Amino acid sequence: MIWNRPLKCFLMHSDDWVDTGMRITKEFGFTDEDVKKHIGTNTVFAGVTDVSVFPPQHVILKDAKTLRESLYWTTLSMRIFPFYRYLGWYRNMIIADGVFSGFFTTPPNLDESQAIRISPFALPGTDVHPLFPQEMFSARDICYSKTAKQMFRQLKIGYQAAERAHEKLLRKGLKPKAEAGRDEFGQIGTLDHLIVSSEYIFEEFKKKDPLKTSW
Repeated sequence: MIWNRPLKCFLMHSDDWVDTGMRITKEFGFTDEDVKKHIGTNTVFAGVTDVSVFPPQHVILKDAKTLRESLYWTTLSMRIFPFYRYLGWYRNMIIADGVFSGFFTTPPNLDESQAIRISPFALPGTDVHPLFPQEMFSARDICYSKTAKQMFRQLKIGYQAAERAHEKLLRKGLKPKAEAGRDEFGQIGTLDHLIVSSEYIFEEFKKKDPLKTSW
């Protein structure tokens, strides 16, 4: 994780994110072959802004061939102050966050009736968003990174937003779980369960490497 960095998620080098992602994906057993399965399916993609041309162009990255390449994409889709030190470089493009050229990224030939748009802000056309965007972000967030407790609070706000959009998500084609089931905590798959599970995963990371999660 990058949590041992004094600046946490701020002013990162792309390797901070990608190398960590490679370690985690290997722990879960993912390989390059899992990435290649999605080539040509239009199911895995990232929206970025190519600023090497004028005017800047919105570009859809798709068909990654390796885990490292797909993880690097996630950094390219976040190249905005204060998260990264530099703009990205990929396929002869100088890349910034996709938000500079489009609020949402959708693949070609998308069935708009099934598109689900999620945002931390109440933008036009958004299906899932918090009631009060200031609960997610504020001006001070560009000055310092949030703590673990604050991030879990954001996570809960995000799940609550999805709960409010439940009927709309069903109309757009999502399927509800056939049966809730229980886990080792004896809890059903509810919002509180999701939060507890996330906190449990975080505690497991702390056991493996206390230094990286001492924030």
